[in-house]
Amino acid sequence: GEINMNKICIIGCSGTGKTTLANNLAKELNLPVYHLDGINYSGVLRRYIKNQGKEKEEIPGCKEQMNWEFFWWVVNWRKNKRKGILKMLCQVDNNKVHIFKSRRQLNKWFEKQFNKKIECI
Repeated sequence: GEINMNKICIIGCSGTGKTTLANNLAKELNLPVYHLDGINYSGVLRRYIKNQGKEKEEIPGCKEQMNWEFFWWVVNWRKNKRKGILKMLCQVDNNKVHIFKSRRQLNKWFEKQFNKKIECI
């Protein structure tokens, strides 16, 4: 069916093509793209050390900071994410959720929806 929405959330592991999909959907549906940084153990620490106390470009007025509660949330996020995401998705109308188990499956869906292939944008 035709896609008729103004907000899309793309969830997946690093390196699965979330940004490429987001950019293609944005182009086809004329929607803006907002990237939430993929959070991982070393990336958060590296970002914090580099940007400590500096204002974040993507969130004006918000300064980079770290606390132990947030640090441990990041450390345990990978271990706990699948269960939490599936629980969250169970609360959403089934017609509004698409779960792709392979890039091939995603590509077939995209081509059927938009009559074109996903491009590297």
